[in-house]
Amino acid sequence: MKKIAILIASLSLLLMPLLVAAIPSTTYADANSDVRQGIDQANSSGAPSVDNIIAIGLNLFSFVIGVVAVIMVMIAGFRFITANGDANQVSGARTAIIYAIVGLAVVALSQIIVQFTLHKVTLPKCPPGQTQISKPGDCTP
Repeated sequence: MKKIAILIASLSLLLMPLLVAAIPSTTYADANSDVRQGIDQANSSGAPSVDNIIAIGLNLFSFVIGVVAVIMVMIAGFRFITANGDANQVSGARTAIIYAIVGLAVVALSQIIVQFTLHKVTLPKCPPGQTQISKPGDCTP
């Protein structure tokens, strides 16, 4: 059980950079208004945007990890109940529950970080020579 928990935690940590790997290319696109206009035109054709694809992938990943973590907690709880006072089994079940909760926390934090990054990357920018007034997209000439 401990190996499964470590494997799930390792996989979640290893796969998270793959979901975030597309963000730097979007960040560089904000530097050039011509590229941004091209992206906007491509998005107006009904094709899903890069940030939507990343959000969908992250949501799917989070759902799968959440289900696995809940199943791990249920199995560890069953092991905890059926330990009959055996210190090794109680310790193993307690460790599995802790690993599952840590995995859920990592997934929740990854959701927050990726959503924050996508929000910051996809904010509209002011054209050159204009300044931002109060919120992104409100510009003065």
